[in-house]
Amino acid sequence: MNLIFSETLNNKLLLMIKNLLRLTRNVFLLTLGFTMLTAFQSVFAQKTLKGNVKDETGMPLAGASIIVTGTPVGAQADFDGDFEILVVDSAKSFTVTFLGYKEQVIAYEGQDFLDITMKEDRSELDEVVLIGYGQSASRDVTGAISKVKEEAIQRTVNNTLEQALNGRVAGVNTITTDGTPGAGIRIRVRGGTSINANNEPLYVIDGMPIEVNYNEVQSQGLSVSATESSPLANLDPSSIESIEVLKDASATAIYGSRGANGVVMITTKSGKVGKSRIFFDTSMATNFIPRSRFIPLMDVQEWGDFNINNQLYNINRFTGNGSAYEENPTITSNPIGGGDGGPYTPDELRAIYAEQESTDWQDEYYRDGIITNYSLGASGGDEKSLYALRGSYLNNTGAIRNSHFKRYNFNLNLKNNISDKFNVRTVLIPSYTDKMGPLTGGDFNQRNMGSVIRMLTRRPDRGPGVFEDPNDDSGIWVDPITQDQRQRNQTSIFDFTGNTFLTYQFDKHFSFSTRLGTKIQNGKNKNYFPSDFGRGYQDGGVGTRFTWQNLMWNNQNLLNYKNQFGKHRITALLGHEQTYRRRDTESMIAKNFDVETLQADQLGFGLIPDPIFTNSNEFQIISYLSRINYNYAGKYNLTFSYRADGSSKFEDPWGFFPSAAFSWNINREKFLRNSNTISNLKLRMSYGQTANQGVPAYVNLSLMGNTNYVLNDTAVTGLSVFQLGNPDLTWEKTHSYDLGLDYGMFDGRIRFVADLYYKKTFDLLLNEPLPMSTGFSNKYSNIGEVENRGIELILNTVNVDSKDFTWETEFTFSKNDNKILDLGAVEEELFRDQFSNGQFSGIMRVGEQLGTWYGYETAGIFSYDDFQTDVDGNPLIENGYPLVKEGLDVYPTSTRAANPQDADNKPIPFYGDVKYVDQNGDGLITPEDRVIIARTQPKHYGGIFNKFTYKGFELGVFFTYKYGFDVVNGNTYRMNRLGQNNTNRPDTYNDVWTPLNPNASMPRADYNEQTITDRNVEDGSYIRLQSLNISYNLPNKYAKKIGVSSFKIYTNIDNIKVWTKYSGYDPEVSVSSGQRAVIMPNLDYGAYPRTTSIALGLRVGL
Repeated sequence: MNLIFSETLNNKLLLMIKNLLRLTRNVFLLTLGFTMLTAFQSVFAQKTLKGNVKDETGMPLAGASIIVTGTPVGAQADFDGDFEILVVDSAKSFTVTFLGYKEQVIAYEGQDFLDITMKEDRSELDEVVLIGYGQSASRDVTGAISKVKEEAIQRTVNNTLEQALNGRVAGVNTITTDGTPGAGIRIRVRGGTSINANNEPLYVIDGMPIEVNYNEVQSQGLSVSATESSPLANLDPSSIESIEVLKDASATAIYGSRGANGVVMITTKSGKVGKSRIFFDTSMATNFIPRSRFIPLMDVQEWGDFNINNQLYNINRFTGNGSAYEENPTITSNPIGGGDGGPYTPDELRAIYAEQESTDWQDEYYRDGIITNYSLGASGGDEKSLYALRGSYLNNTGAIRNSHFKRYNFNLNLKNNISDKFNVRTVLIPSYTDKMGPLTGGDFNQRNMGSVIRMLTRRPDRGPGVFEDPNDDSGIWVDPITQDQRQRNQTSIFDFTGNTFLTYQFDKHFSFSTRLGTKIQNGKNKNYFPSDFGRGYQDGGVGTRFTWQNLMWNNQNLLNYKNQFGKHRITALLGHEQTYRRRDTESMIAKNFDVETLQADQLGFGLIPDPIFTNSNEFQIISYLSRINYNYAGKYNLTFSYRADGSSKFEDPWGFFPSAAFSWNINREKFLRNSNTISNLKLRMSYGQTANQGVPAYVNLSLMGNTNYVLNDTAVTGLSVFQLGNPDLTWEKTHSYDLGLDYGMFDGRIRFVADLYYKKTFDLLLNEPLPMSTGFSNKYSNIGEVENRGIELILNTVNVDSKDFTWETEFTFSKNDNKILDLGAVEEELFRDQFSNGQFSGIMRVGEQLGTWYGYETAGIFSYDDFQTDVDGNPLIENGYPLVKEGLDVYPTSTRAANPQDADNKPIPFYGDVKYVDQNGDGLITPEDRVIIARTQPKHYGGIFNKFTYKGFELGVFFTYKYGFDVVNGNTYRMNRLGQNNTNRPDTYNDVWTPLNPNASMPRADYNEQTITDRNVEDGSYIRLQSLNISYNLPNKYAKKIGVSSFKIYTNIDNIKVWTKYSGYDPEVSVSSGQRAVIMPNLDYGAYPRTTSIALGLRVGL
């Protein structure tokens, strides 16, 4: 029975299993059928959706991601911003993303085309910024870093890279040398830190560090100054994608001995995923000096009056008999340029001058120049290979005849993903520049005057084409136009920069990269001075040639680590770097040319060659570096870096440079996380040590050079030590502190950045005085200290943000206080200038800023009220001269041209003399009465930019300003110092002292002031309308109809208007070079004026 029951149970179980299997089969078949039917219906329901993604200016956003919301289905925009995607009717929306722009969710209602305009994510929390040897999201950055984007770089007609930074970055002060095409602009990041070493920032171009030294590219072997060329002139600003400026030690300490002056990181344009795209950019501009900026000079009638006053009221014509000058005077000498011997009355002379033609030399000398710029490029690629190449040509003919700046540039950027783990990037930038222009500036020697100062002093009764003045055999008074045509000053430079960067990703945590880069530069400067005037006059013509070859190579090996576990995120870097640099120079001078046709191209025609001077130097740096960044919960960031540099420049080669920084993303705390107002709030603080190794080569060694001596009554040549070495020399070191705040409101519509900083630089490289018993006057020692402290403010606002119209404002404010703390064993040191016959007019003094000028303080002009009179008002005369009132603390100087003295050899005051302030009260004006008369560093500076967009139109207006700095007007000093008869003057000399004009602002016409005084110093504060740019982007749908992917037309107007009290061409000028550029900057002496440029351009993408 049990067996029967068991069998029955088994049969029932089998039956139940069979029925269950049948049911499962049927359900499966039904499900499969329904799925296939749904899929079949979906296939027939799918359609192709097309669209385009662009930014607010109409430029396509290649690589933008378009995804069906909630699905993995998506597409990527190509180089024209176009995309295609298969969607089903059930799709409700699309999510569009692109780095740096706000994510958009677009409702789908069956459209056939989506025209998507992305708006910039102004919060910039996730923006990627470059840091030393890497990159980071903005929210994780602990240092003070400012970024200049491509859009800002292209807003103006920039001939050189430095111009792209002017006024755009808080804490960066740009110092313009002058307006010569291709001239350099010195950059000071948070103030100057050195006196004898380099003050320029370190430039890092696509990861490769490049040091800039203006002294290496200025003209050599000349006794006249020439405008410095830009060491970065080989770079085409239009090929730059972005510029990051690293300012505090947290950002720069990773560069160790090269980071004390800040770091400027430059990224050139690279390829993007998408189809190949060709683009063409061209512009043409006119550049000129507006007549409103001409210096008001005397015309021939005014100049004649000045010469009449010079002869009529000359101190030597004073009668000394109680009346100041004789009544009804006559002038026996001829008026310059005519006459029959006289005598003449003043009115007769004025009538003669009135008949002479007057030459406006500024109008004759300056011209309207043309700037042409062409750029052609292509880029594209896929996930495996990306490329970008660009070639450009620039020709700026300048506003002075026989001047130009030409640049030929090529840029190739390649990236190849060999595999998922290995990629290679190569950047090649060859270029050639050619700069031709007049020698500007000059020294005290009249034959060495630059062309601009010669033009300003040229007599108005002389016209163009007059080569020499009659009876002038000095070779001095040459027509400035002829000088430019006959003289030659040309600098040409071939430059090649290239580097290859290889990266291997071991796993998701570790990667290794190595970079090998090189920079090769060959330069040549040629000058020729003809035999019939100027510098070449006494030597029968002078030709000079200076050539240099620079070689630099750099190798970096970097191990990167990144990991995230829970709320903790760590990134770390270990690295080794080696840099080698060699410089070779050769200087040749020849004189007495019997054939001048080939000028400096054939120095062999010079019959008297000078000795050829050659020089070579080399050095290398070996470095070990590390950095670790720790982030907790996206709120707290800690960064530590440490670098060791070993330099061949020092006996003890090693220096060690740590830094530490902390930032707190306060807006991520619970109490602010859901704030609708505050979108970003970050506190930053940092400390670090950097150094400056940009000191002269072999400065620690004793150096020998040629010397002549007598041996056995015969003159022979040998060697002697001319520089005493100091084996204890070391780096100039800088300790930096920074406290910063980043604040954003209303989803980034208001962004505010504030930084307080302090930098102390010690062990400055200075000349230390030595006892005469050593046989040397000084040696280099680490004995000085200087500090910089300041504040930087940045405010960006989106004032209006509607569908068709936007208005944005960017404002920067910078204040830097510089002070000398220590000069070793002395409290001050004096320096000679280059234009006043070697007067000691520069000073470094403890407690003062760098860049101060030294001279005499004045208090107006001696008038009748300063002298004693009798009861009838007649002057009291003693020893033939009027008696000055007692109790005055002002006196004449002993260096005036007309110099009557009393029995004690004290200068006797006279009508129309300049009053000098007696600072020490000894009754004499002596060098001990000199004081600081000019401080050249601005109290604060900044800029404000407003951008307006309406549909495809864009208007940008950019103002810059500097406040509270002085300019030394060497032009006015020189025009008075050269003498009365052969030089012109500013029209302010119409107000010279005469008996009929006793309260004049200018001294007597015969007064020749030879000293540097505060009368040569002017307030340089200004507000400048830097640029106005207008552009129009043709909508994509219309651009495609004419066969292009993008079409933009634009106009840029640069340097439009300057509001200033300065009487020269432009207050932003500094022709001082070498060490004087630090100690005595802001000298305006024959500078090439800055021009206004008006450009019209076209940018087309194919």
